[in-house]
Amino acid sequence: LCALPVIASATDQRFASPAGNISCNINQFVATCTIDEYQASFTDAPPDCDGIWGNTFYVLGRGEAEVGCLTAAEAAPERVLGYGQRIETGRIACISRLTGITCTNTEGRGFSVRRAEQRIF
Repeated sequence: LCALPVIASATDQRFASPAGNISCNINQFVATCTIDEYQASFTDAPPDCDGIWGNTFYVLGRGEAEVGCLTAAEAAPERVLGYGQRIETGRIACISRLTGITCTNTEGRGFSVRRAEQRIF
């Protein structure tokens, strides 16, 4: 096993995948990622969603990840999270890999997004 670089903070941090197709925000309460170009893995809208769905995912510090409902424009990423880099705040961590971005909470629940597939676990 090799150690991954870790960046820790309690404030919002906006980052993107190296390819720029995935943009995320993480803070001590939630991690959210939106993928621009993708093959949809989810075909049912979240309950009471009047916005864009299917390309945004989130996980809180506790509980299961979910498909998000985007109703407002997102802020631009502040930095690129390079492949193999990890960022964590509170009970949530995200890692960037060649295969996409995965965010998990300390309960092991989370999501993984990449162009070809989006998963909730």
